Amino acid sequence: MKNIGKTAVNLVILSVVAKLFGLLRDVVLADCYGAGSVSDAYLIAISVPTLLFYFIGNALSTSFIPMYTKVEREKGTEEAQKYTDRIMTISLLLSTAIALLLIIYPRGVVAIFASGFDEERISLTADIIRMSAVTIYFMTAVNIFSSRLQLNGSFAAVALVSFPRNFFLIVSVILSTYFGLWWLGLGIILAYLGEFILLLIPALRNRIYIRLRLSLKDPYLLDTLKMVLPVFLAVAVSQINKVIDRTIASNLDVGSVSSLYYASIINTSLQEVLVSSIVVIVFTNVSKLVANEEYGQADAIYHKTVRMLRFILMPATVGMLILAVPVVELMFGRGNFDTYAVSSTAAALRGYTIGLCFLASREVLIKVFYAYKKTAVTFAASVFGILINIGLNLVLVIFWGATGLAVATSVSAICQYVILIIYYHAKMWKFSMKAYFISMLKPLIGCVLMGGAVFALDSILTSSFTSIFRLLIDVAAGVLIYGLVEFLLRADEMNYIKNFVINLFKKRNHIKPGE
Repeated sequence: MKNIGKTAVNLVILSVVAKLFGLLRDVVLADCYGAGSVSDAYLIAISVPTLLFYFIGNALSTSFIPMYTKVEREKGTEEAQKYTDRIMTISLLLSTAIALLLIIYPRGVVAIFASGFDEERISLTADIIRMSAVTIYFMTAVNIFSSRLQLNGSFAAVALVSFPRNFFLIVSVILSTYFGLWWLGLGIILAYLGEFILLLIPALRNRIYIRLRLSLKDPYLLDTLKMVLPVFLAVAVSQINKVIDRTIASNLDVGSVSSLYYASIINTSLQEVLVSSIVVIVFTNVSKLVANEEYGQADAIYHKTVRMLRFILMPATVGMLILAVPVVELMFGRGNFDTYAVSSTAAALRGYTIGLCFLASREVLIKVFYAYKKTAVTFAASVFGILINIGLNLVLVIFWGATGLAVATSVSAICQYVILIIYYHAKMWKFSMKAYFISMLKPLIGCVLMGGAVFALDSILTSSFTSIFRLLIDVAAGVLIYGLVEFLLRADEMNYIKNFVINLFKKRNHIKPGE
Protein backbone atom coordinates (compact mmCIF):
# COMPACT_ATOMS: atom_id res chain seq x y z
CA MET A 1 0.00 0.00 0.00
CA LYS A 2 2.91 2.39 0.72
CA ASN A 3 4.34 1.84 -2.76
CA ILE A 4 0.90 2.27 -4.31
CA GLY A 5 0.36 5.46 -2.33
CA LYS A 6 3.67 7.00 -3.40
CA THR A 7 3.13 6.11 -7.03
CA ALA A 8 -0.44 7.39 -6.86
CA VAL A 9 0.67 10.76 -5.47
CA ASN A 10 3.15 11.21 -8.32
CA LEU A 11 0.51 10.22 -10.86
CA VAL A 12 -2.06 12.54 -9.31
CA ILE A 13 0.35 15.47 -9.64
CA LEU A 14 0.99 14.63 -13.30
CA SER A 15 -2.73 14.06 -13.85
CA VAL A 16 -3.63 17.43 -12.31
CA VAL A 17 -1.29 19.22 -14.72
CA ALA A 18 -2.55 17.13 -17.65
CA LYS A 19 -6.16 17.73 -16.69
CA LEU A 20 -5.64 21.48 -16.43
CA PHE A 21 -4.22 21.39 -19.95
CA GLY A 22 -7.21 19.32 -21.04
CA LEU A 23 -9.59 21.85 -19.49
CA LEU A 24 -7.78 24.58 -21.42
CA ARG A 25 -8.70 22.67 -24.59
CA ASP A 26 -12.37 22.76 -23.62
CA VAL A 27 -12.16 26.42 -22.58
CA VAL A 28 -10.73 27.27 -26.01
CA LEU A 29 -13.49 25.29 -27.77
CA ALA A 30 -16.18 27.00 -25.67
CA ASP A 31 -14.63 30.42 -26.30
CA CYS A 32 -14.39 29.89 -30.07
CA TYR A 33 -17.71 28.14 -30.74
CA GLY A 34 -19.77 28.34 -27.53
CA ALA A 35 -22.51 25.74 -27.18
CA GLY A 36 -23.82 25.73 -30.74
CA SER A 37 -23.97 23.78 -34.00
CA VAL A 38 -20.22 23.67 -34.72
CA SER A 39 -19.32 22.53 -31.20
CA ASP A 40 -22.13 19.94 -31.31
CA ALA A 41 -20.79 18.53 -34.61
CA TYR A 42 -17.16 18.59 -33.49
CA LEU A 43 -17.84 16.86 -30.17
CA ILE A 44 -19.81 14.08 -31.84
CA ALA A 45 -17.13 13.69 -34.54
CA ILE A 46 -14.24 13.47 -32.08
CA SER A 47 -16.11 11.00 -29.87
CA VAL A 48 -17.21 8.54 -32.58
CA PRO A 49 -13.79 6.95 -33.34
CA THR A 50 -12.99 6.94 -29.64
CA LEU A 51 -16.25 5.23 -28.72
CA LEU A 52 -16.02 2.64 -31.48
CA PHE A 53 -12.42 1.85 -30.60
CA TYR A 54 -13.26 1.84 -26.90
CA PHE A 55 -15.49 -1.20 -27.39
CA ILE A 56 -12.51 -3.22 -28.63
CA GLY A 57 -9.50 -1.43 -27.17
CA ASN A 58 -10.70 -1.23 -23.59
CA ALA A 59 -11.88 -4.83 -23.64
CA LEU A 60 -8.53 -6.07 -24.99
CA SER A 61 -6.38 -3.95 -22.66
CA THR A 62 -8.46 -4.92 -19.64
CA SER A 63 -8.01 -8.61 -20.46
CA PHE A 64 -4.41 -8.11 -21.58
CA ILE A 65 -2.85 -7.10 -18.24
CA PRO A 66 -3.94 -10.12 -16.15
CA MET A 67 -3.32 -12.52 -19.04
CA TYR A 68 0.15 -11.10 -19.79
CA THR A 69 1.03 -11.50 -16.11
CA LYS A 70 -0.08 -15.13 -16.28
CA VAL A 71 1.90 -15.87 -19.48
CA GLU A 72 5.05 -14.25 -18.12
CA ARG A 73 4.80 -16.20 -14.86
CA GLU A 74 4.16 -19.55 -16.57
CA LYS A 75 6.21 -19.29 -19.81
CA GLY A 76 8.65 -16.41 -19.41
CA THR A 77 9.17 -12.96 -20.93
CA GLU A 78 9.81 -14.16 -24.49
CA GLU A 79 6.46 -15.97 -24.75
CA ALA A 80 4.74 -12.98 -23.12
CA GLN A 81 6.20 -10.76 -25.88
CA LYS A 82 4.86 -13.11 -28.57
CA TYR A 83 1.49 -12.98 -26.86
CA THR A 84 1.63 -9.15 -26.98
CA ASP A 85 2.43 -9.24 -30.71
CA ARG A 86 -0.60 -11.42 -31.41
CA ILE A 87 -2.91 -9.16 -29.42
CA MET A 88 -1.60 -6.14 -31.35
CA THR A 89 -2.11 -7.89 -34.69
CA ILE A 90 -5.72 -8.76 -33.92
CA SER A 91 -6.33 -5.20 -32.67
CA LEU A 92 -4.97 -3.72 -35.91
CA LEU A 93 -7.19 -5.98 -38.00
CA LEU A 94 -10.25 -4.91 -36.05
CA SER A 95 -9.14 -1.27 -36.27
CA THR A 96 -8.98 -1.60 -40.07
CA ALA A 97 -12.61 -2.68 -40.15
CA ILE A 98 -13.62 0.32 -38.02
CA ALA A 99 -11.56 2.76 -40.12
CA LEU A 100 -13.16 1.50 -43.36
CA LEU A 101 -16.63 1.92 -41.84
CA LEU A 102 -15.88 5.52 -40.89
CA ILE A 103 -14.39 6.36 -44.28
CA ILE A 104 -17.05 4.71 -46.45
CA TYR A 105 -20.21 5.38 -44.44
CA PRO A 106 -19.69 8.37 -42.09
CA ARG A 107 -23.21 9.80 -42.53
CA GLY A 108 -24.72 6.50 -41.43
CA VAL A 109 -22.54 6.58 -38.31
CA VAL A 110 -23.70 10.15 -37.59
CA ALA A 111 -27.32 9.00 -37.93
CA ILE A 112 -26.68 6.49 -35.13
CA PHE A 113 -24.80 8.82 -32.79
CA ALA A 114 -26.77 12.03 -33.45
CA SER A 115 -30.11 11.25 -35.05
CA GLY A 116 -31.49 14.72 -34.31
CA PHE A 117 -28.85 16.68 -36.25
CA ASP A 118 -29.94 18.90 -39.15
CA GLU A 119 -28.25 18.66 -42.56
CA GLU A 120 -25.59 21.28 -41.75
CA ARG A 121 -24.42 19.49 -38.61
CA ILE A 122 -24.63 16.04 -40.27
CA SER A 123 -22.43 17.18 -43.17
CA LEU A 124 -19.80 18.80 -40.92
CA THR A 125 -19.71 15.84 -38.53
CA ALA A 126 -19.38 13.34 -41.40
CA ASP A 127 -16.51 15.30 -42.99
CA ILE A 128 -14.53 15.39 -39.72
CA ILE A 129 -15.19 11.68 -39.03
CA ARG A 130 -14.03 10.61 -42.50
CA MET A 131 -10.88 12.72 -42.24
CA SER A 132 -9.91 11.48 -38.77
CA ALA A 133 -10.69 7.75 -39.28
CA VAL A 134 -6.98 6.91 -39.45
CA THR A 135 -6.62 7.80 -35.74
CA ILE A 136 -7.99 4.33 -34.93
CA TYR A 137 -4.53 2.85 -35.68
CA PHE A 138 -2.77 5.28 -33.34
CA MET A 139 -5.30 4.52 -30.59
CA THR A 140 -4.58 0.80 -30.97
CA ALA A 141 -0.83 1.20 -30.59
CA VAL A 142 -1.20 3.64 -27.68
CA ASN A 143 -3.53 1.20 -25.94
CA ILE A 144 -1.09 -1.72 -26.10
CA PHE A 145 1.98 0.40 -25.29
CA SER A 146 0.18 1.86 -22.26
CA SER A 147 -0.63 -1.59 -20.87
CA ARG A 148 2.93 -2.83 -21.34
CA LEU A 149 4.49 0.27 -19.79
CA GLN A 150 2.18 -0.03 -16.77
CA LEU A 151 3.27 -3.64 -16.30
CA ASN A 152 6.88 -2.39 -16.36
CA GLY A 153 6.05 0.18 -13.69
CA SER A 154 6.37 3.11 -16.13
CA PHE A 155 3.21 4.97 -15.12
CA ALA A 156 4.49 8.51 -15.72
CA ALA A 157 4.68 8.23 -19.51
CA VAL A 158 1.10 7.00 -19.64
CA ALA A 159 -0.06 9.87 -17.40
CA LEU A 160 1.60 12.39 -19.75
CA VAL A 161 0.09 10.95 -22.94
CA SER A 162 -2.73 13.50 -23.09
CA PHE A 163 -0.35 16.47 -23.42
CA PRO A 164 0.40 16.17 -27.16
CA ARG A 165 -3.23 15.29 -27.85
CA ASN A 166 -4.58 18.37 -26.11
CA PHE A 167 -1.88 20.62 -27.57
CA PHE A 168 -2.79 19.76 -31.16
CA LEU A 169 -6.53 19.92 -30.44
CA ILE A 170 -6.15 23.42 -28.94
CA VAL A 171 -4.05 24.68 -31.86
CA SER A 172 -6.39 23.16 -34.45
CA VAL A 173 -9.53 24.69 -32.89
CA ILE A 174 -7.92 28.14 -32.90
CA LEU A 175 -6.65 27.75 -36.48
CA SER A 176 -10.09 26.55 -37.65
CA THR A 177 -11.55 29.96 -36.81
CA TYR A 178 -9.11 31.59 -39.22
CA PHE A 179 -8.44 29.05 -41.97
CA GLY A 180 -11.54 26.83 -42.12
CA LEU A 181 -13.24 24.00 -40.23
CA TRP A 182 -11.14 21.33 -42.00
CA TRP A 183 -8.48 22.13 -39.41
CA LEU A 184 -10.69 20.40 -36.82
CA GLY A 185 -10.24 17.04 -38.57
CA LEU A 186 -6.51 17.55 -39.13
CA GLY A 187 -6.09 18.45 -35.47
CA ILE A 188 -7.61 15.13 -34.37
CA ILE A 189 -5.12 13.21 -36.57
CA LEU A 190 -2.14 15.15 -35.21
CA ALA A 191 -3.42 14.73 -31.66
CA TYR A 192 -3.41 10.94 -31.67
CA LEU A 193 -0.21 10.78 -33.74
CA GLY A 194 1.40 12.86 -30.99
CA GLU A 195 0.19 10.37 -28.37
CA PHE A 196 1.68 7.49 -30.32
CA ILE A 197 5.09 9.17 -30.69
CA LEU A 198 5.18 10.13 -27.00
CA LEU A 199 4.66 6.49 -25.90
CA LEU A 200 6.84 5.01 -28.62
CA ILE A 201 9.96 6.58 -27.08
CA PRO A 202 9.65 5.01 -23.57
CA ALA A 203 8.39 1.78 -25.16
CA LEU A 204 11.60 1.43 -27.18
CA ARG A 205 13.64 2.40 -24.12
CA ASN A 206 11.95 -0.45 -22.21
CA ARG A 207 12.63 -2.79 -25.15
CA ILE A 208 8.94 -3.11 -25.92
CA TYR A 209 8.77 -3.98 -29.61
CA ILE A 210 5.71 -4.91 -31.58
CA ARG A 211 5.91 -7.43 -34.43
CA LEU A 212 2.95 -8.62 -36.46
CA ARG A 213 2.14 -12.22 -35.53
CA LEU A 214 -1.08 -14.15 -35.92
CA SER A 215 -1.59 -17.60 -34.44
CA LEU A 216 -5.09 -18.55 -33.39
CA LYS A 217 -3.66 -21.76 -31.91
CA ASP A 218 -2.03 -19.84 -29.04
CA PRO A 219 -3.91 -21.19 -25.95
CA TYR A 220 -3.36 -17.92 -24.06
CA LEU A 221 -4.79 -15.96 -26.97
CA LEU A 222 -7.84 -18.21 -27.00
CA ASP A 223 -8.25 -17.72 -23.23
CA THR A 224 -8.01 -13.95 -23.78
CA LEU A 225 -10.65 -14.00 -26.49
CA LYS A 226 -12.97 -15.96 -24.16
CA MET A 227 -12.34 -13.37 -21.45
CA VAL A 228 -12.69 -10.45 -23.88
CA LEU A 229 -16.24 -11.31 -24.97
CA PRO A 230 -18.01 -10.51 -21.67
CA VAL A 231 -15.66 -7.55 -21.09
CA PHE A 232 -16.41 -6.30 -24.60
CA LEU A 233 -20.13 -6.65 -24.00
CA ALA A 234 -19.86 -4.85 -20.65
CA VAL A 235 -17.83 -2.02 -22.21
CA ALA A 236 -20.18 -1.86 -25.18
CA VAL A 237 -23.20 -1.62 -22.90
CA SER A 238 -21.49 1.12 -20.88
CA GLN A 239 -20.64 3.14 -24.00
CA ILE A 240 -24.14 2.64 -25.38
CA ASN A 241 -25.28 4.73 -22.42
CA LYS A 242 -23.25 7.65 -23.79
CA VAL A 243 -24.52 7.09 -27.32
CA ILE A 244 -28.12 7.08 -26.13
CA ASP A 245 -27.60 10.26 -24.08
CA ARG A 246 -26.06 12.13 -27.02
CA THR A 247 -28.64 10.83 -29.49
CA ILE A 248 -31.48 12.06 -27.29
CA ALA A 249 -29.64 15.34 -26.63
CA SER A 250 -29.22 15.87 -30.38
CA ASN A 251 -33.03 15.96 -30.63
CA LEU A 252 -33.27 18.72 -28.00
CA ASP A 253 -32.36 22.39 -28.38
CA VAL A 254 -29.21 23.28 -30.32
CA GLY A 255 -26.31 23.25 -27.88
CA SER A 256 -27.70 20.47 -25.66
CA VAL A 257 -24.97 18.04 -26.80
CA SER A 258 -22.35 20.66 -25.93
CA SER A 259 -23.88 21.47 -22.54
CA LEU A 260 -23.87 17.79 -21.58
CA TYR A 261 -20.28 17.47 -22.75
CA TYR A 262 -19.00 20.48 -20.84
CA ALA A 263 -20.85 19.38 -17.71
CA SER A 264 -19.40 15.87 -17.92
CA ILE A 265 -15.91 17.29 -18.46
CA ILE A 266 -16.07 19.27 -15.22
CA ASN A 267 -17.67 16.44 -13.29
CA THR A 268 -15.11 13.87 -14.39
CA SER A 269 -12.12 16.13 -13.74
CA LEU A 270 -11.78 14.86 -10.17
CA GLN A 271 -12.51 11.32 -11.28
CA GLU A 272 -9.85 11.38 -14.00
CA VAL A 273 -7.26 13.04 -11.76
CA LEU A 274 -7.79 10.82 -8.73
CA VAL A 275 -9.71 7.73 -9.79
CA SER A 276 -8.14 7.00 -13.18
CA SER A 277 -4.60 7.29 -11.82
CA ILE A 278 -5.37 5.07 -8.85
CA VAL A 279 -7.38 2.53 -10.87
CA VAL A 280 -4.44 1.95 -13.22
CA ILE A 281 -2.09 1.21 -10.31
CA VAL A 282 -4.62 -0.86 -8.34
CA PHE A 283 -5.58 -2.95 -11.37
CA THR A 284 -1.96 -3.71 -12.23
CA ASN A 285 -1.05 -4.64 -8.65
CA VAL A 286 -4.24 -6.59 -7.91
CA SER A 287 -3.83 -8.55 -11.18
CA LYS A 288 -0.33 -9.62 -10.08
CA LEU A 289 -1.56 -10.56 -6.57
CA VAL A 290 -4.48 -12.57 -7.94
CA ALA A 291 -2.16 -14.34 -10.41
CA ASN A 292 -0.01 -15.34 -7.39
CA GLU A 293 -3.15 -16.33 -5.44
CA GLU A 294 -2.53 -13.67 -2.78
CA TYR A 295 -6.22 -12.87 -2.51
CA GLY A 296 -6.15 -11.36 0.97
CA GLN A 297 -3.69 -8.65 -0.04
CA ALA A 298 -5.65 -7.94 -3.23
CA ASP A 299 -8.89 -7.43 -1.30
CA ALA A 300 -7.15 -5.27 1.32
CA ILE A 301 -5.82 -2.97 -1.41
CA TYR A 302 -9.31 -2.60 -2.85
CA HIS A 303 -10.88 -1.87 0.53
CA LYS A 304 -8.40 0.85 1.52
CA THR A 305 -8.47 2.40 -1.94
CA VAL A 306 -12.24 2.78 -1.99
CA ARG A 307 -12.31 4.23 1.53
CA MET A 308 -9.80 6.93 0.60
CA LEU A 309 -11.60 7.74 -2.64
CA ARG A 310 -14.91 8.01 -0.82
CA PHE A 311 -13.34 10.21 1.86
CA ILE A 312 -12.17 12.65 -0.84
CA LEU A 313 -15.07 12.48 -3.30
CA MET A 314 -17.96 12.83 -0.84
CA PRO A 315 -17.10 16.44 0.08
CA ALA A 316 -16.18 17.11 -3.56
CA THR A 317 -19.71 16.03 -4.54
CA VAL A 318 -21.35 18.33 -2.00
CA GLY A 319 -19.13 21.23 -3.02
CA MET A 320 -19.87 20.76 -6.72
CA LEU A 321 -23.63 20.66 -6.11
CA ILE A 322 -23.47 23.97 -4.26
CA LEU A 323 -20.96 25.75 -6.49
CA ALA A 324 -22.02 24.48 -9.94
CA VAL A 325 -22.79 27.91 -11.40
CA PRO A 326 -19.57 29.71 -10.36
CA VAL A 327 -17.53 26.66 -11.46
CA VAL A 328 -19.08 26.73 -14.95
CA GLU A 329 -18.70 30.52 -15.13
CA LEU A 330 -15.04 30.26 -14.23
CA MET A 331 -14.33 27.44 -16.68
CA PHE A 332 -16.31 28.47 -19.74
CA GLY A 333 -18.16 31.75 -19.10
CA ARG A 334 -16.47 33.87 -21.75
CA GLY A 335 -16.50 34.52 -25.50
CA ASN A 336 -19.45 32.81 -27.20
CA PHE A 337 -20.41 30.86 -24.06
CA ASP A 338 -23.40 32.97 -22.98
CA THR A 339 -25.55 33.08 -19.82
CA TYR A 340 -27.98 30.45 -21.11
CA ALA A 341 -25.09 28.08 -21.83
CA VAL A 342 -23.76 28.63 -18.29
CA SER A 343 -27.18 27.92 -16.77
CA SER A 344 -27.90 24.75 -18.80
CA THR A 345 -24.37 23.38 -18.26
CA ALA A 346 -24.55 24.02 -14.49
CA ALA A 347 -27.87 22.18 -14.28
CA ALA A 348 -26.46 19.18 -16.15
CA LEU A 349 -23.34 19.30 -13.95
CA ARG A 350 -25.47 18.89 -10.81
CA GLY A 351 -27.17 15.90 -12.43
CA TYR A 352 -23.85 14.19 -13.14
CA THR A 353 -22.38 15.08 -9.74
CA ILE A 354 -25.01 13.06 -7.86
CA GLY A 355 -23.33 9.84 -8.96
CA LEU A 356 -19.68 10.95 -8.76
CA CYS A 357 -18.73 8.95 -5.66
CA PHE A 358 -20.58 5.82 -6.80
CA LEU A 359 -19.13 6.04 -10.31
CA ALA A 360 -15.59 6.16 -8.90
CA SER A 361 -16.24 3.23 -6.57
CA ARG A 362 -17.79 1.27 -9.43
CA GLU A 363 -14.74 1.80 -11.66
CA VAL A 364 -12.36 0.48 -8.99
CA LEU A 365 -14.59 -2.51 -8.22
CA ILE A 366 -15.00 -3.38 -11.92
CA LYS A 367 -11.21 -3.56 -12.29
CA VAL A 368 -11.02 -5.88 -9.29
CA PHE A 369 -13.62 -8.15 -10.93
CA TYR A 370 -11.55 -8.13 -14.13
CA ALA A 371 -8.43 -9.08 -12.17
CA TYR A 372 -10.36 -12.05 -10.75
CA LYS A 373 -11.65 -12.77 -14.31
CA LYS A 374 -15.25 -12.36 -13.09
CA THR A 375 -16.25 -10.61 -16.30
CA ALA A 376 -19.75 -12.06 -16.64
CA VAL A 377 -20.83 -10.30 -13.45
CA THR A 378 -19.77 -6.88 -14.72
CA PHE A 379 -21.62 -7.53 -17.97
CA ALA A 380 -24.83 -8.39 -16.14
CA ALA A 381 -24.52 -5.25 -14.00
CA SER A 382 -23.90 -3.14 -17.12
CA VAL A 383 -27.00 -4.52 -18.86
CA PHE A 384 -29.10 -3.74 -15.81
CA GLY A 385 -27.57 -0.26 -15.67
CA ILE A 386 -28.35 0.56 -19.29
CA LEU A 387 -31.97 -0.58 -18.87
CA ILE A 388 -32.29 1.77 -15.89
CA ASN A 389 -30.62 4.55 -17.90
CA ILE A 390 -32.90 4.14 -20.93
CA GLY A 391 -36.04 4.06 -18.82
CA LEU A 392 -35.08 7.14 -16.81
CA ASN A 393 -33.90 8.98 -19.94
CA LEU A 394 -37.31 8.65 -21.55
CA VAL A 395 -39.06 9.91 -18.41
CA LEU A 396 -36.72 12.56 -17.03
CA VAL A 397 -35.95 14.23 -20.39
CA ILE A 398 -39.62 15.24 -20.54
CA PHE A 399 -39.37 17.22 -17.31
CA TRP A 400 -35.73 18.31 -17.12
CA GLY A 401 -34.38 18.13 -20.68
CA ALA A 402 -30.62 17.55 -20.90
CA THR A 403 -30.36 17.67 -17.09
CA GLY A 404 -32.63 14.63 -16.92
CA LEU A 405 -30.14 12.69 -19.06
CA ALA A 406 -27.36 13.53 -16.59
CA VAL A 407 -29.47 12.45 -13.61
CA ALA A 408 -30.34 9.17 -15.35
CA THR A 409 -26.63 8.46 -15.91
CA SER A 410 -25.92 8.99 -12.20
CA VAL A 411 -28.76 6.76 -11.04
CA SER A 412 -27.62 4.06 -13.47
CA ALA A 413 -24.08 4.17 -12.03
CA ILE A 414 -25.44 3.93 -8.48
CA CYS A 415 -27.54 0.86 -9.37
CA GLN A 416 -24.57 -0.87 -11.02
CA TYR A 417 -22.34 -0.26 -8.01
CA VAL A 418 -24.96 -1.64 -5.60
CA ILE A 419 -25.25 -4.86 -7.65
CA LEU A 420 -21.48 -5.32 -7.82
CA ILE A 421 -20.80 -4.64 -4.13
CA ILE A 422 -23.56 -7.06 -3.07
CA TYR A 423 -22.08 -9.80 -5.28
CA TYR A 424 -18.55 -9.01 -4.08
CA HIS A 425 -19.66 -9.35 -0.47
CA ALA A 426 -21.70 -12.52 -1.06
CA LYS A 427 -19.33 -14.48 -3.33
CA MET A 428 -15.79 -13.11 -3.05
CA TRP A 429 -14.89 -11.34 0.20
CA LYS A 430 -16.92 -11.60 3.39
CA PHE A 431 -16.20 -8.16 4.79
CA SER A 432 -18.44 -6.60 7.46
CA MET A 433 -21.28 -4.68 5.81
CA LYS A 434 -22.02 -3.01 9.14
CA ALA A 435 -18.46 -1.69 9.37
CA TYR A 436 -18.68 -0.70 5.70
CA PHE A 437 -21.65 1.60 6.33
CA ILE A 438 -20.34 2.88 9.65
CA SER A 439 -17.14 3.98 7.88
CA MET A 440 -19.31 6.38 5.84
CA LEU A 441 -20.79 8.16 8.88
CA LYS A 442 -17.82 10.37 9.76
CA PRO A 443 -17.30 11.64 6.19
CA LEU A 444 -21.06 12.16 5.92
CA ILE A 445 -21.14 14.29 9.09
CA GLY A 446 -18.22 16.32 7.79
CA CYS A 447 -19.98 16.82 4.43
CA VAL A 448 -23.20 18.08 6.06
CA LEU A 449 -21.39 20.63 8.24
CA MET A 450 -19.09 21.68 5.40
CA GLY A 451 -21.98 21.97 2.94
CA GLY A 452 -24.04 24.18 5.25
CA ALA A 453 -21.10 26.49 5.90
CA VAL A 454 -20.10 26.76 2.21
CA PHE A 455 -23.70 27.41 1.11
CA ALA A 456 -24.06 30.25 3.64
CA LEU A 457 -20.65 31.69 2.77
CA ASP A 458 -21.28 31.57 -0.98
CA SER A 459 -24.61 33.40 -0.53
CA ILE A 460 -22.75 36.20 1.23
CA LEU A 461 -19.93 36.37 -1.35
CA THR A 462 -22.12 36.25 -4.49
CA SER A 463 -22.60 40.01 -4.81
CA SER A 464 -19.11 41.01 -3.64
CA PHE A 465 -16.56 38.88 -5.49
CA THR A 466 -15.86 37.60 -8.99
CA SER A 467 -16.21 33.88 -9.71
CA ILE A 468 -12.54 33.06 -9.21
CA PHE A 469 -12.14 34.75 -5.81
CA ARG A 470 -15.54 33.51 -4.68
CA LEU A 471 -14.55 29.93 -5.54
CA LEU A 472 -11.12 30.21 -3.93
CA ILE A 473 -12.64 31.40 -0.65
CA ASP A 474 -15.47 28.82 -0.75
CA VAL A 475 -13.15 25.90 -1.53
CA ALA A 476 -10.54 26.93 1.06
CA ALA A 477 -13.23 27.28 3.74
CA GLY A 478 -14.79 23.96 2.77
CA VAL A 479 -11.47 22.06 2.91
CA LEU A 480 -10.60 23.56 6.31
CA ILE A 481 -14.03 22.83 7.82
CA TYR A 482 -14.17 19.27 6.47
CA GLY A 483 -10.60 18.54 7.57
CA LEU A 484 -11.22 19.95 11.05
CA VAL A 485 -14.45 17.96 11.53
CA GLU A 486 -12.80 14.71 10.39
CA PHE A 487 -9.82 15.40 12.65
CA LEU A 488 -12.10 15.94 15.66
CA LEU A 489 -14.06 12.80 14.78
CA ARG A 490 -10.75 10.89 14.51
CA ALA A 491 -11.56 9.49 11.09
CA ASP A 492 -9.23 6.64 10.10
CA GLU A 493 -8.60 8.27 6.73
CA MET A 494 -7.05 11.29 8.44
CA ASN A 495 -4.56 8.92 10.08
CA TYR A 496 -3.73 7.41 6.69
CA ILE A 497 -3.06 10.89 5.31
CA LYS A 498 -1.05 11.97 8.36
CA ASN A 499 1.13 8.83 8.32
CA PHE A 500 1.68 9.10 4.59
CA VAL A 501 2.81 12.74 4.85
CA ILE A 502 5.11 11.93 7.83
CA ASN A 503 6.70 9.00 5.96
CA LEU A 504 7.12 11.14 2.86
CA PHE A 505 8.97 13.88 4.78
CA LYS A 506 11.07 11.32 6.67
CA LYS A 507 12.20 9.81 3.38
CA ARG A 508 13.15 13.23 1.99
CA ASN A 509 15.04 14.19 5.15
CA HIS A 510 17.11 10.98 4.97
CA ILE A 511 18.24 11.66 1.41
CA LYS A 512 21.83 12.87 1.47
CA PRO A 513 23.09 15.58 -0.87
CA GLY A 514 24.17 14.11 -4.18
CA GLU A 515 22.01 10.97 -3.85
